[in-house]
Amino acid sequence: MPAAAVDALGGTPDVLVDAWVPRLDVRTDLNPLYRRLVARGAASLWTTGTGADAFRPGGVRVDDRHHPVRADGTSDPRVTVLGPVLEGQRSFLVSAMRPGRDHRVMRDTVGWVDDLLARHPAPQRGATVVRPPARPDERTPSMGTTTTRHAVGTDGEIGLLVDAPTDGEHLGDVVVAPVFGGTARSMFPFAHALNRHGFRTVRVDFRHHVGSGSGEIAGTRLSAQAEDVAAVLDLYPGALLVAVSLATRPAVRALAGGAPAGGAVLVTPVLDVTATLREVIGTDFVEAELDRLPPTVDVLGYEVRDGFVHDARTHALHGYDDAVEDLARVAVPVRLVAGDTDPWVDVTRVRAAAGRLADEGRDVGLVEVPAATHRLNRNPVVARRYVEETVRACLDLLGSDRPVDVPSFDALVRASSARPAVAEPAGTPA
Repeated sequence: MPAAAVDALGGTPDVLVDAWVPRLDVRTDLNPLYRRLVARGAASLWTTGTGADAFRPGGVRVDDRHHPVRADGTSDPRVTVLGPVLEGQRSFLVSAMRPGRDHRVMRDTVGWVDDLLARHPAPQRGATVVRPPARPDERTPSMGTTTTRHAVGTDGEIGLLVDAPTDGEHLGDVVVAPVFGGTARSMFPFAHALNRHGFRTVRVDFRHHVGSGSGEIAGTRLSAQAEDVAAVLDLYPGALLVAVSLATRPAVRALAGGAPAGGAVLVTPVLDVTATLREVIGTDFVEAELDRLPPTVDVLGYEVRDGFVHDARTHALHGYDDAVEDLARVAVPVRLVAGDTDPWVDVTRVRAAAGRLADEGRDVGLVEVPAATHRLNRNPVVARRYVEETVRACLDLLGSDRPVDVPSFDALVRASSARPAVAEPAGTPA
């Protein structure tokens, strides 16, 4: 808190709360943009205090209109900065727009947009808007997407989005299992990048989850997700399987049970469900006494019933050792893509699991991405790297030496709204 704000409160503070959020530092961030601006003197770091008391949290210094302050103390009106890179000056940005209506973040954002609109007025009605053509590396084969549903036993249906390249070679099929709280549609970046390289992708909406599958996420169960993965692979035998985050645990169980995949790519792999949920929730509900479990738990904004914990325990889907034993029973090649400082997944345990498979003579590979985040939707730069390594792993599993060409973030945004899905009769895979 700035000294002036402390003085305004009155009294003498007698407690220091060290509450800086780690890694919001432009000097070490994976995105080089601000680091280069600071190195060139086009931006400077915000400093609190003076002399021996000076401290730089790592955020960019801006003026009252959010323009970066250069090294010489002048502002650059052509550039506007908004977001966590203002750490220290706008510490509330870490919690995004909560509590929402009329919050300072909202007012800052509206003011920023108004300023840009005033400088770049919309064209008059009837005027021709000229847009720059896509760069050659952003052009991609067209992608035909169809939707279908498939019954799994007597407990509802999974939803599927099947993305087939409409031109170019067809290398094979890839089943994509989504993150917790993610829909099949949210896995578009993986599907689009794989499509560019000749794969037909099958994106899954689990039962008892979000998306088009039957049931609600309150009743989500890992054992049901394992059944869903196995059911999709039965529809597409020999397909590669890409599973992301929490979906990797049921995916490994399905593969250990003989689901007919041609290989597996496990991205940000959650092998220790108990440890990951402890980091996410802040409390160890999985190992707690069953009679002390609350009826529901908030997991990333979703209320999940205690049946999730009972199910994970009953089916031995919660612990690291059981996950490694399941991995050892997987008969197909496995590729692991993990962040080297992922706060929710201990990369040393991923290395240990990969090492055991390698010691047993198995076809296994591990790629460590320099990333301190687990949630790919929070950082486009990191997400693109994970997608790139996923595509590379899929090509490697097929023995292809085709170069990897993942689209830019802008191209991905344009492609995501280019083609709506077309419904097909339930239970008929494309």
